[in-house]
Amino acid sequence: FSGSGQLAEAVDLLTTPPGGKIHLKGLIGSLKTIAIAQLKENTQKNFLVLLNDREEAGYFYDDLNNLGFSGNTLFFPSSFKRPSHYSEPEQENIVLRTEVLNKLAKGDLSQIVVTYPEAIAEKVIKGNYRYRTQKKHTATGKKR
Repeated sequence: FSGSGQLAEAVDLLTTPPGGKIHLKGLIGSLKTIAIAQLKENTQKNFLVLLNDREEAGYFYDDLNNLGFSGNTLFFPSSFKRPSHYSEPEQENIVLRTEVLNKLAKGDLSQIVVTYPEAIAEKVIKGNYRYRTQKKHTATGKKR
């Protein structure tokens, strides 16, 4: 795959300003993972891999880690246990989401972010939201 003309064409699309969006189709099994791994090795850009559901994203993430990309592969999950139960947030997933956003904000290394529609559709609260909320709802009293 690394010597194919299709890979060179995809790398050209990604490296020529302003950069391009690539939609891979017709790839089965772990070939999607291998294609992204090859593109990642040939470019130093961030990748967002949007898959159909949590299970498919989890397998893709594990495949990338097994190929040796564990240092710069991030999993961006939904905050909730199941898509149909939006009242049950899962703390571990909230921590993972925060870590992904913090690493992307730092911008030190290029990353591969693996996610799925339910996770990407959630709103993200601004970093200083907690401070503003606490300040707004804190009562102040005068000394007599």
